Amino acid sequence: MRNQSYDYMAPIWSGDTSLFESFMPLACEGAAEDEPVRVPLLYSADEILEVRSSNLETVFSEGEDYLLWGGELIIPPGSPIKTVPWKSYNPQAEQPNSMTPTGFASLGGGYLLYGEGDMMHRLQYAVSYKHGDSWLGPIPRAAEEKLPKFRAKIRAGEQVRVAFTGDSITTGANSSAVVNAPPFLPMWPDMVTDFIDDNYPSKEGKTVNINRSLGGVCSDWGAFTARESFGKESPDLCVIAYGMNDASGRYTSLFVKENYRKIAEILLDINPDCEFIFVSTTLPNPIAAGFTTGLHFEHEALLAELTGEMGDIAALAPVTNMHRYLLTRKRFADMTGNNINHPNDWLARVYAQVICTVMI
Repeated sequence: MRNQSYDYMAPIWSGDTSLFESFMPLACEGAAEDEPVRVPLLYSADEILEVRSSNLETVFSEGEDYLLWGGELIIPPGSPIKTVPWKSYNPQAEQPNSMTPTGFASLGGGYLLYGEGDMMHRLQYAVSYKHGDSWLGPIPRAAEEKLPKFRAKIRAGEQVRVAFTGDSITTGANSSAVVNAPPFLPMWPDMVTDFIDDNYPSKEGKTVNINRSLGGVCSDWGAFTARESFGKESPDLCVIAYGMNDASGRYTSLFVKENYRKIAEILLDINPDCEFIFVSTTLPNPIAAGFTTGLHFEHEALLAELTGEMGDIAALAPVTNMHRYLLTRKRFADMTGNNINHPNDWLARVYAQVICTVMI
């Protein structure tokens, strides 16, 4: 069941209201400590409805804690909305962590702030506002000729079985429910199956959610373990969502494409009626050394090609292209769960919104 008072599945590309859009009040490089901090938003805001802590428990006051100026959110000096100095975001000293003894290096020199669990959540906030400008980015669309068997089942009110296979992002890494922190927003695979249950309820019971994802793996692991993972499950739909580690690990696009194909072939052997959504990944921090390889975009293009080759049983959820546009409007720090390669709750919502638009 959803545990929020707002519709977190309302697409960010529609309507005139942005709900609980996440942001980090990050000061610019070289800014003085007593300077206001400007926060670029997805849209140009006409009216701020409210600003809250990321756990949604604390509400801040306009005029005292924040201002609206030129469509942007302004955090004045002395605000209880705590700003993050650039020297804390991009420290020059090594930042050892469980992943590397020195820390994650920045392309501009020094290192990057990094943290798992809810560390980044505690540095972020949520703003809701009205806007008059229109969406200028990509709009995911459902191709009606795709996924005919799955759509027929949910529209007939039949219970469906949805499988997920992917890397740490698909395990819900850094989603607040997964790290047991408020507001306990579900991981995006759970948002997807919740969406099916909310909009296409079945008398036979809730959607069966089969998530066999694992952190740190690549798509070849998915191909290697697919039969073991799903051999007894017979899913109606398999959502395949690798890519972050594939691209950062410099796996060639053709290699990734063939791994997705192998996973699909194994699932079809298990259930000849299974259909597929191939999900392209979000992008890593653009200043994280070693993570930004450019292959993420190539992988999305090859996955689009694969969906064409497979006909109506496969569709593409183009999350890479969506995230690329978001990064022209907002900063990576506004939407990250660990500041390297995981989404926060808001970006996890985008995953679910794109996938459900394509699916339904």
